[in-house]
Amino acid sequence: MNTISLSWFTRTSTSGDPSDETSAKDELQLMAAHYDDRLTFQQVEDPNVYLIAGGPYASISQTASKHTDKDGNKIVTALRGFSQAGNARMASASPPEGYLPPLKSPVISVGRFRIAEDRKVAFDEEWNSIKGILEDFAKPYSLTSGWAESNSGAATWTEFIMITGWPSVQRHMDFASTEGFAEYAKKMRGFMEETEIKHYTGIAYSE
Repeated sequence: MNTISLSWFTRTSTSGDPSDETSAKDELQLMAAHYDDRLTFQQVEDPNVYLIAGGPYASISQTASKHTDKDGNKIVTALRGFSQAGNARMASASPPEGYLPPLKSPVISVGRFRIAEDRKVAFDEEWNSIKGILEDFAKPYSLTSGWAESNSGAATWTEFIMITGWPSVQRHMDFASTEGFAEYAKKMRGFMEETEIKHYTGIAYSE
């Protein structure tokens, strides 16, 4: 079992100047390059939200000095123009042979699900019985999922996180019109106390 660390950042100041936006992306990506196996993503629904993901299949191409943070989550305590919005550290299985790792996909969806403590075992069993519906639709991209220890400020909680790779946001939206979606959604919704699903595209550092 692998581990993926996720850190969310919100851009706190914007000028509307496209060059300023490029600079902000470069700053985040350069910072990520100082850590082993980190990639930076920008949220589609709110472009002021950024995600730095670390773990298997997230190798950084830039040459930079490497540093190790103790918990794999809190990458920085301060970053100019950004505030850190939360962290998560999740257990993750490797994708099946022949599938493209989700963090290497053009688009990723990140689903965050809060489930009652006393229903986690039952959810695991249900999830294992239905995840193939989503996996088959997402081919040749893959998904990874697992329980995560998350925090934002002083608050900490456990949640189930699912990261799925897609060629586009529209392809994910098309899942809702498939024959298997009704069964998949019904079983998932039966366990959810809180749900958030967002899409992200990878960004690269401009040298």
